[in-house]
Amino acid sequence: MSFLFYALAAGSIMALLAGPLGSLMLWNRFSYFGDAMGHTAILGVALGVLLGLPVNFTVFATVLVSSLLFLYLLQRKSAPSDTLLGIIAQAGLSLGIICLACIGTGTSRIMAYLFGDILATTENDLIYIGFCTVIIGGVLAVIWKKLLLLAFDETSAKAENGKMFWTKAAFMLILALFVSLAIKTTGILLVTALLIIPAAAVRSFSRTPEQMAVFASILGFISVCAGFAASYFLDLPTGPAIVLSASLCGFFAYFFKKLMTP
Repeated sequence: MSFLFYALAAGSIMALLAGPLGSLMLWNRFSYFGDAMGHTAILGVALGVLLGLPVNFTVFATVLVSSLLFLYLLQRKSAPSDTLLGIIAQAGLSLGIICLACIGTGTSRIMAYLFGDILATTENDLIYIGFCTVIIGGVLAVIWKKLLLLAFDETSAKAENGKMFWTKAAFMLILALFVSLAIKTTGILLVTALLIIPAAAVRSFSRTPEQMAVFASILGFISVCAGFAASYFLDLPTGPAIVLSASLCGFFAYFFKKLMTP
């Protein structure tokens, strides 16, 4: 039964990371960014299979390059952010699907990448996730205050720290790393749900940014546990079950807030 421990530990770590990252995405209005990078990650999967490289690495590299390209074009005001994200997402998704079709990758393998295969988590996977978590946590601790300043007072942020390009680039880097880790848990198509839903659900209950990040992590952890239970007892795919649990928790939080509001 050790595989269950590895899977639950991996899911819990991802949920705890998703709390502050998802909160920052909401504050910086990056909700669509996560979805776009999830689509672009399909190209990373295809490149990993084609080149015989670790898929985690190629997904990370592809998402990072795509996100930096988006940031560069946004800085140059080439087009509105939603237009840029739409172009990058659809181009990456289309290229990825074409490459996978040409390679002839099996359907079951593609489904595992798209929707996760957390029950196949090994001890080495857990060590890798733990190592990446240290990197994400370290970078996040360094840029946390700058990202908050950028989210809530961009004018002051630019005046104090220039254009904040490198802060945004560092945030893109840890988001890309998170997306690459999500292959094992929710899959790359559902990763945005794990980032956004818990953070959005607790937003109205939180008084400070730090409180929101903590509450989102707790809700994400509950969603992972509930998703595992549903998967075990109802024989459901674990990744989608986790996302469905998070969605139900989000709806419950919304209606609870409505009932408590006079």
